[in-house]
Amino acid sequence: MRLFVFIIVVAFGISSVLSDECVCRKCQETFAKKMQQINGDFLTTDQLVTVQDDAAGMYYNGQSLPEIAKFLKKEQNKYMDSSQINKIADITNRISKILGNTENTAKLIELAMNITLNFIVGDKAQVDQKVAEVKATSNDIGIAKQEMCRLIFTLYTPEKRQQLAKQVLEHISQDKRAQIRDILGEIFRVDDIDINNISTASSNVF
Repeated sequence: MRLFVFIIVVAFGISSVLSDECVCRKCQETFAKKMQQINGDFLTTDQLVTVQDDAAGMYYNGQSLPEIAKFLKKEQNKYMDSSQINKIADITNRISKILGNTENTAKLIELAMNITLNFIVGDKAQVDQKVAEVKATSNDIGIAKQEMCRLIFTLYTPEKRQQLAKQVLEHISQDKRAQIRDILGEIFRVDDIDINNISTASSNVF
């Protein structure tokens, strides 16, 4: 489910077992609730905490964001229940009908992923610096997860979510933009995006 992976990457701006004793757990829960406030509550707090913990552990151990995204796609059953998976499949099919075929939908989602990764370059540099600092001192993955969570919590804002959504919507033709925005709104908050105030990209428009 490429759309699921895109949702996760957007949610964090970027496999371990969770433990209530982990120093990072309280921060992860607080950040999950903030993500729900900003993005909507399609994913539960527990689901978001699990994704955070797994992704942070993989990132700390040197895996790239594309590698993490690939893992999340492969292991999607761990992070969503069947009703959520079916909902994303339904949304993907409806978008494909609007865009004409599944190939265009796959291309749009791939483009959205690339836009997202480029969008968070500056934030990623700060996270990389924080990881390097932890490795140079304690090399404790629990502390690293805590510090990454605290940093990303401050970097993650409604304004950035709006900016990113607009950059993606620029690649959807104006006659299809409202329909696709409303469909995505069933799983991701985009109701505050004014589609009449978005320019159209010069290339890769679907």
